[in-house]
Amino acid sequence: MSLNFYCFRCGHRVSLPDEYRDRNIFCPNCGENILSPPNESGPGAGFSTPQPVLRRVEPSEPIPSSFTISSLLEDSWNLGLKCWQPFLILGAIVGGLTFFLCMGAYLCLIIPCFTVMPMVVAHDQDRIRVNMAVSEFENQLNTLKRERDHLADSLTLHEQTLEQLKDNSSAKEKEQKDTLNREKTELSAEIERIEKNMNDCNDSLAKHRQESMQIASKAGGFSIKLWIIYLSFIVTAFLIASLVLVWLYGGEVAYCLAVVRGEQPSISMLFSGLKYFWRILVVGANITVIALCVDFIIFLVTFLLPIYYLLSHENSTDLEGFLSGFSIVFGIVMIVLFNLILAMVFSLSNFFVVDRNQGAVEAMRSSFRFVWARFWLVFGSILLILVLCMGIGMIPLVGFFLATPATLCLYTVLYLKITGQEHGLSLPPTQDALHG
Repeated sequence: MSLNFYCFRCGHRVSLPDEYRDRNIFCPNCGENILSPPNESGPGAGFSTPQPVLRRVEPSEPIPSSFTISSLLEDSWNLGLKCWQPFLILGAIVGGLTFFLCMGAYLCLIIPCFTVMPMVVAHDQDRIRVNMAVSEFENQLNTLKRERDHLADSLTLHEQTLEQLKDNSSAKEKEQKDTLNREKTELSAEIERIEKNMNDCNDSLAKHRQESMQIASKAGGFSIKLWIIYLSFIVTAFLIASLVLVWLYGGEVAYCLAVVRGEQPSISMLFSGLKYFWRILVVGANITVIALCVDFIIFLVTFLLPIYYLLSHENSTDLEGFLSGFSIVFGIVMIVLFNLILAMVFSLSNFFVVDRNQGAVEAMRSSFRFVWARFWLVFGSILLILVLCMGIGMIPLVGFFLATPATLCLYTVLYLKITGQEHGLSLPPTQDALHG
């Protein structure tokens, strides 16, 4: 005996097997939460006109399900064996696109290095040339100073000797005085020549030092420009890759939902995620904002305040130092746990966006409601999914292409089970009245 009734929201006729009486289900047309009637008034009752008499189930009401981690693994394994061809196509297309995105991001990191490297080398060569010239002029100036000091000492010695011979008038001493005067004149001329060379050397040294300062200033500005160019390439590559992955993810979810429900999706469905793009993007942005705000509060309370206390109290005790260190460790643990829990409770948001056509905030609420009702079961399931998929991804050559379909298959089965739609894994498409 079949159960026949109408959806109270859209009037769509719903047909179910008899065992789904008085259960929380979803309209296959509009996705509304409704409670199927416990009894039927007669054969074909309600088919002449829509009868919107079914009670709406409030979002806080849990959905009964026999979901276990072992059943998740078993059903995912059976589906993988049964539907290996669609999943293989999914892995090949998505894995290939992801590979090209990664290569493109890698090129965006490498290309700036090769384009600006000649400019960096030219700046370094100019800097080295000028610094070598400065060192050479400094050495030459020091040499001239030593020569001038030596000649000045000789000139002083000649003047002292002439002062001693001033009162002597013998022919021999007169000849000696003439020789000393001649040498004194030569020493004075040599000192003048050296001082002139020193002035020229000082002028050249000042010129090269000024050039060195200009090169250093240009190098600082060039470094800033280089970092701006490099970071702009990185941000651009990250944004493009993220936007493409968000666009693909909606199609991937729709494709996997169709596969696990026994349908035969076309490859074009993988690229149909544009209609879910903005909602999935808003979901990701909301999760990121929540994570950043809470992480900042934890960081402020457990990191900055203890460090500020220690810096402001020079004579802090060992106990205060221990408590501050414990606070920092506790903050790290809290940040990791909070981000992990946040990822868990909102992990099914995108499935609600695609499967039930919900808005971003409504999908996040639905994901939180269903996951929180069985948090530890979902927590263990997602951890197991991550471990399995990381192991699959480490398989040489093929792991990169198998990890994506394996992850999506496990997440899709988890979504159907946690929302009470596990019967949709085995029912034919024509009888599956619980499509959301």
